[in-house]
Amino acid sequence: EEISQNEDQLIQFLELYKLRYTPDDEEYESVNLDIIEIYRQLGEFENAKALLEQTTRRTHFISKIEEKVDRKDSLVFLVSG
Repeated sequence: EEISQNEDQLIQFLELYKLRYTPDDEEYESVNLDIIEIYRQLGEFENAKALLEQTTRRTHFISKIEEKVDRKDSLVFLVSG
């Protein structure tokens, strides 16, 4: 299966994030949300869901990501409010 240039770039970001950040890093939670969002946009909903289940913090943004993952919706969206 051929992947688009956008998907290829998302995969490269994902690999960089996973190599760079560990749970000991101050930025880890924020980066983890980025990783979840990348998985969602790539259609890797099971990976996104697994990381969401490990996320203890709940915000409006995280709730919206959960909804999109549950619906298997990979489209980019805007969170407001």
